[in-house]
Amino acid sequence: MTLQNTCLLQKKFFFPPPRYTFVTTAPDNMTKIYLDVAIGNTLKHTDETLRYNKTKAWVKQWATTYGFATDNLDELEQNDKETVRDILSNDPTAQEEKWLVDIPKPLGGGRLIFELLNKQCPKTCDNFVALCQGGKIGKASKKPLHYKSTHLFRLVPDFVVQGGDVTRDDGSGGDSIYNGKFNDEKAGLLKFTKAGQLAMANSGKNTNTSQFFITLKNRDDNAKAFDKIGGKYVIFGQAVDGLEVLDEINNVPAKNETPGIEITIVDCGVV
Repeated sequence: MTLQNTCLLQKKFFFPPPRYTFVTTAPDNMTKIYLDVAIGNTLKHTDETLRYNKTKAWVKQWATTYGFATDNLDELEQNDKETVRDILSNDPTAQEEKWLVDIPKPLGGGRLIFELLNKQCPKTCDNFVALCQGGKIGKASKKPLHYKSTHLFRLVPDFVVQGGDVTRDDGSGGDSIYNGKFNDEKAGLLKFTKAGQLAMANSGKNTNTSQFFITLKNRDDNAKAFDKIGGKYVIFGQAVDGLEVLDEINNVPAKNETPGIEITIVDCGVV
């Protein structure tokens, strides 16, 4: 299956996480959900933070002994940091574990908040809420149905970013709380008009699972592309906060629709 710029198909690449209480979406109310998105290497950042925190704990313990102005590494003057660096250069444990004196560069991204169109698309919204909360296992895939720790694996700048593959995390899989594919809700088959619209990705009519995409620009910025997909994908939500995060995602370099920097859903749930 060939993936075109203006076709939100689920990609076919062929290469080789107690019980929860779920929110039931009331038909007359809009549920709000959040996606916390990190731009950058999350595993590397976690490792660097752990190594920095070891230095931080050391400074807190020895600050008075060495006459530092504060016991908080975050607030140390540069000359005191150099002293710490010199001392730790002779500490076998610090050297072996590669403790850091400088705070790791923060990851990009932030929180996206969406209002879901429960009344128009109740089945789609219930599926999305469940996958944001986690706690279920797919009957078809036998894998956890949870967006947390999955990636936004497809990026078409000035158009869309796509994610939600809870089974393979590369665009070739997906599952739902309905045991696989479920039908389009006709009330959601609308035209795309603005940035932040949340829609289901699919591989054809009535093939929704867990994959979704978010528009990155308004229609007027890319009318031809947006008009081509109008009415083919169920729109079931709209970003109401965090559009600046979408702008940051849009600026991530991409090659062959693959982000050059990891974009990860590090947390998600109901607001």
